[in-house]
Amino acid sequence: MSAKKTRQDVLRIIIQSKSFDNQEELLADLKSEGFNIAQPTLSRDLKQLKASKVYNKDGKYSYLLPADG
Repeated sequence: MSAKKTRQDVLRIIIQSKSFDNQEELLADLKSEGFNIAQPTLSRDLKQLKASKVYNKDGKYSYLLPADG
């Protein structure tokens, strides 16, 4: 499995496990999982995963993945 595929799989799990207001929080969690990437790489991954930033019930923004994964 490629590093990119592995990273994106971990990113999916992280996004589904909790709410993130911004990419910096996502980067911190990815770093704790061993992925030391830059913000532009995260931004490209989010675009490829078709993640959306939506307004949640708590009155904050969070990332959401499409239902088909």
